[in-house]
Amino acid sequence: MQPVDDDWVGNPYLDEGIGGQAPGIAAGVSVFAGNGFAVIGEVSTTRAFEQFQQGRLVSANRNNLSSEGSATAHLRDTLVSGLVGYATSNRTQRVAMVGGISGVITTLEQDGVAVDDHPFDASGFEGRRRYAPTGGVDYLRRLSPRASLLIGVRYSWLGRNQNAAQTGAGEHILRIGAGVRIRLND
Repeated sequence: MQPVDDDWVGNPYLDEGIGGQAPGIAAGVSVFAGNGFAVIGEVSTTRAFEQFQQGRLVSANRNNLSSEGSATAHLRDTLVSGLVGYATSNRTQRVAMVGGISGVITTLEQDGVAVDDHPFDASGFEGRRRYAPTGGVDYLRRLSPRASLLIGVRYSWLGRNQNAAQTGAGEHILRIGAGVRIRLND
């Protein structure tokens, strides 16, 4: 889930922001020490959000009489996360609370033209990759000696610059997932 930033939404600036809910996929690796120390690495992405937009803030397909443009916007944020934390467990379940940093690879376009989404003009980072603080909780329920049900929630805060905010792209990323965890060693 990525809520829309509606600061700029409203006539005559922008009719609709971009965001919402979309299915996605995640893959990860986790290590849990006997003392509860947890380390998790994961990659997650979603289907790209798509929204037709009109307004003064849309520069593509501009109508010179009204100074308004229209375009189809696309947004996808891929997170590459490194998280550490603490896990408590018993024979059948485990709860881990983790936090860390996520590298964010953003694709934000209007009619195929990239929207500049650098977090800071003088940041020195090239492309659209930057970092977001991330926190979350994992709940694991053992189904068999090797397979477990995993339910996880991640929240990342990604500050966006004014260009991205003017498309209505929100700065909050919430990932809720469920899956099966397969244990590789005994």
